[in-house]
Amino acid sequence: ARDVLDAADLVIDLHTAGRRYDMPFLAGFRSGSVAGSMDAADLAAAFGADFVWEHPELAPGRTISHVEQHGGVGLYVESIGGERLDPRRVRNYVTGVIRVLARLGMVELAPDIASLPCPPARHVRGDGDVDATELVARRMSYFVPAADAGDEVETGRLLGVLVDHAGAEIQRLACPRTSTVMMMRRSAAVEQGEMLVVLASPAEPPAGSAD
Repeated sequence: ARDVLDAADLVIDLHTAGRRYDMPFLAGFRSGSVAGSMDAADLAAAFGADFVWEHPELAPGRTISHVEQHGGVGLYVESIGGERLDPRRVRNYVTGVIRVLARLGMVELAPDIASLPCPPARHVRGDGDVDATELVARRMSYFVPAADAGDEVETGRLLGVLVDHAGAEIQRLACPRTSTVMMMRRSAAVEQGEMLVVLASPAEPPAGSAD
């Protein structure tokens, strides 16, 4: 943090959802994150991800919250998990960073990047709290998902079930409100209290965003 983040005007923190979860290809930011001519909402849209996830607040201790505390702007990017090198995903990340730099006037888009399709992102809003206790396992079990990361789900739709070692159902997860699935448990074995699903609410694109 001291050597890299404290003096940064802009940080783009590139992630995947890891071993146990899936997330759609998204760029996330905090509402109202602005520094000089840089607006996180605009830059998140410029990245070209499938989703733009706006957070009203950010938990302390994250890279982008640290950058903001020191006067900069932060974005983060997520996508499907897994311990593999996916050339398409790497290309999307590299292209997204270049698009953001071009949006800031730091580079010019090469013709091969400028010609790539960049459909408007789907905008969602929510706290993104992966430590929330709303959709968690009540006991050690196995999770069987009934939706995928990126799905739009209506109130009451089944998100997944938990079963015991014999396959008997012990918990059903129903969607508490119309939402988009932003994180879905991939690995089957779960411990009591582990998060299974993270949801976000549909949102309108911020005024003046790149898309």
